[in-house]
Amino acid sequence: MPEKTSSAAAVIPIFLGPATRSIQFQSRGSRLRKLLDRIAPQTPQADSDFTMNFIQNAIVLALLIFATGIMQAQEYGFRYLGASEGLTNLTIREIYQDRIGFIWVSTENGIFRYDGERFEEFGPNQGIPSSSAAGLGEAPDGTLLVGGKFGLYNLHGNHFEKLNVAFKSVSWAQGIQADGKGHTYIGTDSGLVVLSIAVHNDGFEARVIPQPAQVRGTGAFGVLVDGDTVWYGCGLELCRMDSKSTTIFGKDSGLPERSTLTIRKDHGGNVWVWERKLGAFELQVGKTKFRRPDLPIPVDALGGIAGTDEEGRILLPSAEGLLLRDNDGWQKIDRSNGLRGTVYSVLEDRQHSLWVGLAGRGLAQWRGYGDWTSYTSASGLGSDLVYEILPRADGSLLVGTEGGMFLGRTRGFAMAWTRVASLGSPAVHSVQAAPNGDAWVGTEGHGAARMRSADGRVTWFDEKQGFSAKDAYSLRFDRLHRLWVATEAGLFVSTAPYERFARITGLPANRFWAIAEASDGTIWAGGDGGLFDCVNGVWKSLAADGLSNKEVSALGAGGNGVIWVGYRLGGGIDRLQPSAGGMKIDKGIQRPGTTGLIYFLDFDAQGRLWAGTERGVDTWDGTRWGHYDIRDGLSWDDCDLHGFAAGANGTVWIGTSGGLSSFKSHPRNSLEMPPEVVFTHLIMGKTDVSGLSDPHFGAASNSLTAQYATPGAQKQTAVLFRYRLSGGQAWTETTERKLQFARLAAGAYRLQVEAKDGDRDWKGNRAEFPFVILPPWYLSWWFLSICALMPCSVVATMIRWRMARAKKRERELVRIVDEKTQELLKANQELQRLSFTDTLTGLANRRVFNHKLEEECARMTRTISL
Repeated sequence: MPEKTSSAAAVIPIFLGPATRSIQFQSRGSRLRKLLDRIAPQTPQADSDFTMNFIQNAIVLALLIFATGIMQAQEYGFRYLGASEGLTNLTIREIYQDRIGFIWVSTENGIFRYDGERFEEFGPNQGIPSSSAAGLGEAPDGTLLVGGKFGLYNLHGNHFEKLNVAFKSVSWAQGIQADGKGHTYIGTDSGLVVLSIAVHNDGFEARVIPQPAQVRGTGAFGVLVDGDTVWYGCGLELCRMDSKSTTIFGKDSGLPERSTLTIRKDHGGNVWVWERKLGAFELQVGKTKFRRPDLPIPVDALGGIAGTDEEGRILLPSAEGLLLRDNDGWQKIDRSNGLRGTVYSVLEDRQHSLWVGLAGRGLAQWRGYGDWTSYTSASGLGSDLVYEILPRADGSLLVGTEGGMFLGRTRGFAMAWTRVASLGSPAVHSVQAAPNGDAWVGTEGHGAARMRSADGRVTWFDEKQGFSAKDAYSLRFDRLHRLWVATEAGLFVSTAPYERFARITGLPANRFWAIAEASDGTIWAGGDGGLFDCVNGVWKSLAADGLSNKEVSALGAGGNGVIWVGYRLGGGIDRLQPSAGGMKIDKGIQRPGTTGLIYFLDFDAQGRLWAGTERGVDTWDGTRWGHYDIRDGLSWDDCDLHGFAAGANGTVWIGTSGGLSSFKSHPRNSLEMPPEVVFTHLIMGKTDVSGLSDPHFGAASNSLTAQYATPGAQKQTAVLFRYRLSGGQAWTETTERKLQFARLAAGAYRLQVEAKDGDRDWKGNRAEFPFVILPPWYLSWWFLSICALMPCSVVATMIRWRMARAKKRERELVRIVDEKTQELLKANQELQRLSFTDTLTGLANRRVFNHKLEEECARMTRTISL
C-alpha cells in the first residue's frame, strides 16, 4: 500500500532505535547524579554545595550537548569508489579534473583515470613510472601534465611522454597550475618554471624564474595562479609575483620557516597557506601578517591538499573528516554525516560534485553537494519512514513519521529533532496547519488529533465527535476553512470550530488517499473507488474508463482549475483540464519510463510540479521533465505518501522510506550542457590508435574496438548512447560503452557516437573517428593493375617471342642458304676445274682452248669496231 502501513511488529524496532539512545543518555545522567549524591556527604562542607551543583550541572550539560549533537547531525549522500570500480590503490593523495572532464587521482601507487564508470590505471605500460606522489595539472595546450620526483610527463592519446626539461622533480602538492592564457607555472627543484608552447618547434619551452635574493632555501613548491598574480612557495618563504615585482612573506609576516605546500584563496579574498607539518595559516584582506585560524580540531589533525569550492569556501582535509568554512563558521563533515575515514584531498568538479580522497578508503563522491541534505533515525527522527512535512512560520518543521511526529529546529548547520511526546508514537501520515495556528494530525490506527498552538494540548477525535475512522491518511483545509479528512472509511469534513465531523454520504465508505482543492474552488478526492469532484456541494464521480487507472493515490492542484492525478497501481500521471464539455483528460503525461506508483503531486514556490514515485522524484517545469534520485543526493528512491512540502525560501522537503531529504538549488556558474562523448580507447587489430587523426590500416588490422565515455555527465547511469559506422546509416541506440566491429571490408569509415542524458533530446554533440582500411595486397590497385596488364603482357611477349623466333629462323635460313651457296660455288668451281683440266695430267684440255679462243675472238671484234 502506498502509505507503507505499519504493524505492531514493524513499529517497535523502528521506534526503539533512537528512543533507546535517548533512554541511555538519560539513564547515564541519572546514574551519575545518584553517584554524585552518594559522594556528596563525604566531601568537605565548605563550598561542597557549590562544587556539587557545579559538577552535576556541568556533567548533565555535557551529556545533553553530546546527545543533542548526535540528534542534530544531518546526513549527506556519499558514494564510495574503490576496488570494484578498478581503483586498486585506495589512498588518494590528489584529485584533478582535466579539460575533457575526466577525474584523475594520484595514489600511493600510481595514477588512475575515472571515466564516469570505471578507473583505468596509467603506469609503465602507458609510458609513466609508478609513484607514491604525483602532481596533476594542465599543459599550455590543454593536455595533461603529471609531475613528481620522476620528472615531468605529458599525455598524448593514452600514452605519456617524458618532457626534456632541466629540472629533475616537481612538487606533487599543487605544483602545476595553468593560467588559461598559454602558460603553466610549475614548482620544481630548480625554482618556479614557466612552461609555454615553443615558437620554433613542436612541444614546449621552459623558462626558470630566478629565485629572489632574499629567499632562504631552494626550489619552488605549491603554486596558485590568481589572475595576473602568482603565489608560490619559494624556498622557506612564500612569494607573491605580479607583473611589477615579487613580494616575500616570511618570519616577519607570521609564517614559519617551512615549505609552503598548498595555497588557496577564499570567497572573501583571504589567502590560506599550508606549511609542511605545521598546518594552516591565514592572511586576511587588509592585513600584513598571517595568523593561525580558529579551527574546531587540533592543528596536527590537518593534512593533505586543501581546496575551495565554486562559492569560495575553504575545504580542509583532516584526520577527523572534512572541514568547510563559510560565513557561518566551520562545519565538520565526518562519520556522523556519512563520511568515513581520514581525508587527504578534495575537489569540486565542473559538474559541482565534490570528490573526497580518503586514506585507505578510496574516493568518495558527495552527491548533491550544496543542494541536498538528509535526516534519518540516526539523525534523531523516530523512523526512516517519513510522511507529510509541515514547515512553520518560525522556521521550524513538523514531520510525520512511522514512529510519531517530530519537531525540528535549526541549530547551527543542521536540524535538531524533538519528539512531540503528547501525541505518543503512532504512525503520523498527515500534518496540516489550521487558520488559527493549531496543528491537525492524521495518524494510522488512532484517527485524527488537534494540537493547540497555545499550550500544545492534544485532543483526539473519535466516534463521539462523528469521526468513525481510525486511519487518517490526508487532511486538507480549503479556502472556506473547511477541514477535509481522507480515511479508510470514506471522506469526512468539519467546519470551524472543528468540534464535530461528518462523513460525506454521497461518496463510498471505502479508502480515500488524497484530497485537493483546485484553483477554481472544486474539491477533489481520490482513493480505491476512483476520482470524485465536488462543485457547489454536489459530488460526482469521473468515469473510470476515462482515466489511466481506477485507484487514485495522489492529487495536485495547478492553475486554471487544472488537477493532476497519480495512481496507486500503475498508470502514471493524468492531467485534467476544464473544458466546455467537462474535463479534458491528458493521459500518461508522466516522465517517460515512469508508470509506477505515485505518492504525491505538489508544487514548489517556483511553480514546478513534484511527483514522488518509487524510483525517485520527477519534476515538471512546464516544458520538460526532470528527475532526482539517490544518485543526486536524495536519501532514498522510494518516496512516501504525501511526503512533500515546499518552503517559501525555495527549500523543498521530501519524505522517503529512507529518511527526510531537503533540497534547495543553488545558482551555478556552469550552463546545462548535453553530455559530450569522448573516446577513451580505439584499438585497430591489437594496436591502440587513440589520438591518431584519420589513420590508415592494413587488411590484417580490420577489426575495431571502441570504448567511450561521457566524463562530464551529471548522471552516468542515465546516459544513453547511439552510434553508427559511416555516414548515412541508421543510428543504433545502446547503453553499452564499448563497441566491437570485426572483419571490416576495405574502405573509408567514420565511427560516430552521440549521448544524451535520460529522456532529453539528441543534441548532435558527438565523437567521431574517421579511418581507412586498406585492401589486402592482392586487391590493391597496383596488384589489380598488374593483373589487368598481365594478359596483354603475355600476348605481347608471345608475339615478340614468335617474331624473335621468326627472325632467328630467318637468320638461320639465310645462313643455311649462304652455306649452301658457298657449297654450290665450291662445287661449281670444282666442276669447272674438272671440266677444264685433264684428270690424268692436270693440264688444260680442249674446253679451255675453245673458251680462250672465244674470249680472244670477242676481244678482237671489239678492237676492230673501235
